[in-house]
Amino acid sequence: QDTPGQALAEELARRIGKEKCRIAHFDKKDLNEILLDDPALISTVINSAQPYPISGLSEPDKFKQSIEDLYSRDNGRGTSTGYPSLDEIYTIGTGQLSVVTGYPSSGKSNFVDQLMVNLGKSHDWKFALCSFENQPEIHISRLMEIYKEKRFFDGSNRMTEAEKIEAFDWVENHFLFLDSEGAEPATIDSILERARVAVARTGIRGLVIDPYNYIENKGGQAEHEFISSMLTRMQTFAVYVDNKPGVLNRVASLFRRRAFSVASSLVALVGSHLGGVGHEVGGGVVGQIAERHGTAATALIEHDDA
Repeated sequence: QDTPGQALAEELARRIGKEKCRIAHFDKKDLNEILLDDPALISTVINSAQPYPISGLSEPDKFKQSIEDLYSRDNGRGTSTGYPSLDEIYTIGTGQLSVVTGYPSSGKSNFVDQLMVNLGKSHDWKFALCSFENQPEIHISRLMEIYKEKRFFDGSNRMTEAEKIEAFDWVENHFLFLDSEGAEPATIDSILERARVAVARTGIRGLVIDPYNYIENKGGQAEHEFISSMLTRMQTFAVYVDNKPGVLNRVASLFRRRAFSVASSLVALVGSHLGGVGHEVGGGVVGQIAERHGTAATALIEHDDA
């Protein structure tokens, strides 16, 4: 059961074939100690050996706790978005990838910012934010406005000096920014590597990439292939975080993109757990949420521009 023994077990399984092997778990260092203490236990240990674990091949028992969690949360509902009308069809869950897409200037980024602030205020979620279209100081001021529900810049209902300090401290405690600072173009690998550090350092619960099309396509893949590959990496990242020793958080990913190419948009939506398409109508944003393997629904979220 010690490190050399585990290494030997892995090597034997590799040579013999994992499908032919079983592995026993016990409290002692090895069977010799059991033989000295209680020889009768040897047969019990051997008979209770389990099939050697094979990556990507799992029995239902592995997911028993997850099933219990789904049952206790009633239909697998996640964390509230802060919008009752939206919660009826969509909630945020860790290990979940959400895609927000729509026409330019339809409120995608503002919607994602509001979701992050809502989750931060109600459940103390922390986020790593990869925002390519906004300078960090401008984005921070916008998050401060959402938090205080007051203007940062000159105008009516502007936050006071004390409120500004309070809002900045709150943003500082809930957000990390993955900025390039003039370095080489960001790759999905560099983003996820920094996100891993953010999980270890501050326990982030969410990763936001806004928008995806600034990420460098190093391999020169076709857009739909690049998106598919990128979504796979993000899902793998969530699993890595969930299983990393000493790290308890899984990460929810929000992935914002423009919806001009029908083919690539379908790839993005199919590859996610949930996809959202937003467009403005009068004084609100109509969000159409399509759940993977489920049905589409619509929610109206009113907003105040004042």
